[in-house]
Amino acid sequence: MNKRTPWLLGSLLLGLSGTVLAQELTEFERFRSYPYLDRGYREAQKGNWKEVERLTRHLLQRVPRNQEAQGLLAQSLAKQ
Repeated sequence: MNKRTPWLLGSLLLGLSGTVLAQELTEFERFRSYPYLDRGYREAQKGNWKEVERLTRHLLQRVPRNQEAQGLLAQSLAKQ
């Protein structure tokens, strides 16, 4: 277990616990999120985790409540 592992696990648990309390996204927020999530998933399939991180961080600046982006960000950080 390296030094980053506890931090990553804590972040993942915090993100998962927020899903219970999170409000649903509005139709506009979902529309706004789609291009970034789509590209993020395509980059994840290629194994380009640095780009996945960049895309999801950018998306979370625009739509902070997006739980799917938070999960994808946690996955990209864990893979790096």
